[in-house]
Amino acid sequence: LTINPKGNVPALILDDGTVLNEGAAVLQYIADQAPGKIAGEYGTKERYLVQNTLNYLASEVHTSYGPLFYGLEGEAKEAQIKKIGTKFDYITKNLLNGHQYLVGDKFSIADAYFYIILSWSGYVGIDLSTHSEVKAYSEFIGALPFVVAAHAAMATNPSST
Repeated sequence: LTINPKGNVPALILDDGTVLNEGAAVLQYIADQAPGKIAGEYGTKERYLVQNTLNYLASEVHTSYGPLFYGLEGEAKEAQIKKIGTKFDYITKNLLNGHQYLVGDKFSIADAYFYIILSWSGYVGIDLSTHSEVKAYSEFIGALPFVVAAHAAMATNPSST
């Protein structure tokens, strides 16, 4: 709570002491450190599509996972998992639609965010094998060399990542 009074993650402390503590804001800040590489150039359609996708992930997908972390059981849990399945269906049909990435033809901060969300699936009882395109997407992103390197860095020194 000292770093993030909201009591959640992420939290990024900037050099001037400013704290960003919402996922989409942190991701956009990171993207701005490498202009055009992981979020599209300022003012472009690609940039706005990435932001649009980030907002969908934050407001619809991320929030749908939340209740599963707090002990939902039985029919309530199944209903929540079914709700998430409808989000996966939308993503499969409207964002992935046979592509490797959510927006355009390269990795973006939207892919980073969705990959992290998907990584929670096993913890909350979501079987990605029932959504083959989403599972394949997660496996593809997880095998990217820089993602493998990030996992290795976190495993080696988790307190500094």
